[in-house]
Amino acid sequence: MHKQPRDDHDRERSDLSIMTAFENAKLFRIVHEAILLYHGDLGMVKADRLLEVYEELLSWRRKLPPELSNDTGDPSPPILILQ
Repeated sequence: MHKQPRDDHDRERSDLSIMTAFENAKLFRIVHEAILLYHGDLGMVKADRLLEVYEELLSWRRKLPPELSNDTGDPSPPILILQ
């Protein structure tokens, strides 16, 4: 099969999309925890649990792969979704 120059670019775009979806899923899990914290069955929001969820968000942001980090200039559309 003959390889076109754009094939590598399409592969990189596909990898970035998969990576973005994976990070999105991790972020949504944390957001889900935050929603349950405020609207769950427990009734009261506990400060220690709120801090835990906040730390999870900070940790998620720190662990973002460099390709998805907004620290490197002009972000691509998938990065904007995560920010």
